[in-house]
Amino acid sequence: MTTVVSRRIAVVLALLGAIAGIVISQQQMKQPQLKTKLSIAFPPAGSASSYDPMRIHLAYEYVFLANIYSPLVEYSADGRLVSAIAERFEWTGNEARFTIRENLKTIDGRAIDAYDAEAMFKRVLILGGNTHGNLASMLCPGQSLKTLADPCPGMQVRENGRVLTILFEKPMPFFFPMLTAIDFAVIPRDALDPKTLAIRDYRNTSGPYYVEKDSPQGNIELSANPNHFHYSPKMPQELILHPVPLNSKKSSLQLMSEGTVDVVPEVGTDPQEDKIEYAAAHPDVTLHTTLPICFYGVIFTQKGMKRLDLNQRIAIGMALKKLFLKQHAGRAGFEAADQIFPFSGEGALATEQVKTLTQKWEDSRGDQAITEPLSIWNIIKSFNGDDPEVHKAFPNSHIQYIRKVPGLVDYKKEGLDEPDVFLTRTDMSFLEDIGLLSYYSHMDFFSLRGKKAADWLSRYMEVPDKSKRIPMLRDLHYQTLSDAYVIPIAFSPYATIIRKPWAPHLSKMHAGDTLWRLERP
Repeated sequence: MTTVVSRRIAVVLALLGAIAGIVISQQQMKQPQLKTKLSIAFPPAGSASSYDPMRIHLAYEYVFLANIYSPLVEYSADGRLVSAIAERFEWTGNEARFTIRENLKTIDGRAIDAYDAEAMFKRVLILGGNTHGNLASMLCPGQSLKTLADPCPGMQVRENGRVLTILFEKPMPFFFPMLTAIDFAVIPRDALDPKTLAIRDYRNTSGPYYVEKDSPQGNIELSANPNHFHYSPKMPQELILHPVPLNSKKSSLQLMSEGTVDVVPEVGTDPQEDKIEYAAAHPDVTLHTTLPICFYGVIFTQKGMKRLDLNQRIAIGMALKKLFLKQHAGRAGFEAADQIFPFSGEGALATEQVKTLTQKWEDSRGDQAITEPLSIWNIIKSFNGDDPEVHKAFPNSHIQYIRKVPGLVDYKKEGLDEPDVFLTRTDMSFLEDIGLLSYYSHMDFFSLRGKKAADWLSRYMEVPDKSKRIPMLRDLHYQTLSDAYVIPIAFSPYATIIRKPWAPHLSKMHAGDTLWRLERP
């Protein structure tokens, strides 16, 4: 009898369990599944092969590379220098020592080791052209490397590929911070063409993502690499780049409204203020903004410096500033600027210096039209060069919208005439950032340009005492503005918007969309 009752109870429990399972399953089916694939509005640069750490000129190039490659060290979201591919980095006397993470592998299981890091340094020296750092004056002195097999004195791989050491004459205070730039991304050496050193494999990468599917039109699909130290099941598992051309009939924000894209990043065609205002009006997205490190300014090219005297440059710069600020009056995030670095940042000018400069600018500018015929290249999409007031102020000038960087254009090779003026934007930093300083030294930016800029940067990097370096930077800053190589216009934050419920854990200190820092609940 007991056995029969037990059997009946077991049958009833089994039926109840089955019913409960069906109910739970039906409830799960009714609940929308949070997708792990995100579509990113992105400039249409072409296939993955158009990207290389050795030729970064524009922000979106940096962002793409920073998501598929990792450097030896990096900055955390809160601005600390932390481990990346090197789980430990340290100075041992005059020797920089990197211990590479164990079990770091590409998607196909290829281990990343110290030989790959060594190849990265040699590739930088052989190819040159990187814009966010200067290794040539620091590594392999007296050597001219031709291949990755060529020896570099002082650079050694030890402990069966686990450790890379580099010997210097003395500790270099900027060496580790400089390596955070994605110019110094570690690329698996067998992903390189052995002769040209061009990247031939974008699948086996060192970063949180790899190229799953390439496209000559820029519709590139990236997938997460579970072998990476930044991997999390909460990060986007797939990223689809959705190309948005400059002349697109629909903006990235329109595509966001339609549900076509899920992320409108810092880079791209939409002005920062448009994204900030969009987020305020759309509760279905989350807004991330950096500190006000997006700098807008007028830069005079070498041609413009020769053609125009000091008073002309000030008048032109102040006229453009007035027009820009009028067009952007009341727009979200903007604040007028009187210097290049944020006022509370390292390298910022003293109050008396700013007062002297602003008085000089006010005294020299006048309100008359600029009759001098000028070629002005504008890379700020939100500035309307066709505004009647712009034509009234510059009746004989040609203003065109173009995505070029001052000092990084080969005018002869591209068949272009050098302009007189750039109306440009770039990122700045509250902190001393050697990568950005190196980038500016490659641009026509500071008052020292070309070889003089490179020599200044080398001297600057030789000074170990920060309290002595910062006055050097401040002096260069002041001279640049006093001689009107640059006229500051404004600062704003960079902005990224993400469709909810995804949440950003991006940096407020640095520009750059590190998309693995997006997280789902």
